[in-house]
Amino acid sequence: MDAKRITTGIIFLFIGVILLLSKMDIIEFNWFEVFRYWPLLIILVGVNILVPKKDIGYMISIGTTCVILAIFTFIGITTPNQSFLSRIMENRDLDIDSENEEDFIGTSNAVSAKKI
Repeated sequence: MDAKRITTGIIFLFIGVILLLSKMDIIEFNWFEVFRYWPLLIILVGVNILVPKKDIGYMISIGTTCVILAIFTFIGITTPNQSFLSRIMENRDLDIDSENEEDFIGTSNAVSAKKI
């Protein structure tokens, strides 16, 4: 068999099983955290291009695919899910001093406008 076909089949099988288990609420998988490690996919493609198309090359290609998918599985299952907005706002320290008028330059006219 061709290593490329086996590797592609393993990747699709992995994605399908994870999506199915997530949909059935058996596991909670954090896709956002997995996508942070997208350079691993480039490494996987590079390894599949560089290894020879002989017996040992098939083993290296399939082994690398399994190791990277195992890393993705570990990352996706062990990190807690967060909403998209809380992930964006994480580590953002907003320091607004309401007593300091310099923070509100340009808005003072709109706030202090009176109806006549």
